[in-house]
Amino acid sequence: MKTKLLQRSRGAVLLAQTGKTQEEIAARVHASRSLVSHWIPGRRVPSAANRVALRSAYGIPLEAWDEPFEAAPTDDAGAAKRSKAAAEVAEVSVRAQAAQLSRVVRETLERVQAAGGEPEWILKQSRSATAILQYLGKLTGETQEMSEARIVRLPAWRRIQSAIEHALARWPEAMNAVGEELQRIGVDG
Repeated sequence: MKTKLLQRSRGAVLLAQTGKTQEEIAARVHASRSLVSHWIPGRRVPSAANRVALRSAYGIPLEAWDEPFEAAPTDDAGAAKRSKAAAEVAEVSVRAQAAQLSRVVRETLERVQAAGGEPEWILKQSRSATAILQYLGKLTGETQEMSEARIVRLPAWRRIQSAIEHALARWPEAMNAVGEELQRIGVDG
């Protein structure tokens, strides 16, 4: 009897690249550790609900579980596709590491504040933790320092604005209401 060798999916590789233990992954997506132990080597693929949870937790695209992971390029098109996959792995890995570091910094800050001590020392530790968290936010793009003025200058905002205008073109009253609401909150239309 021949056993079929399974080709590992891109999703399985991305999940492995998070650097998380099976227990950590299982806890984060509310699945059993034994189920996760089948996902990582590619023996099974997650259900639709688990794929959504894995996308939310680790940024793994839903379709990645249906795509084979190709390690060595064979042509220019294949190389570009694998390069994109490698970039996604790196992004997920960086995001996962940043999230873990952020969690450690927050936990440490809570312990410092709970332990008490000299106010000057607590202030110094709090400032250091805040600086680290702000830096991590900038690295991952998950910072709240971006002003609305900066957001409305982004190409993505212009695409969203154009899509809203296009969708509401048939309903002038609705378009006016959206325009008035944006002006009320200080966003020029």
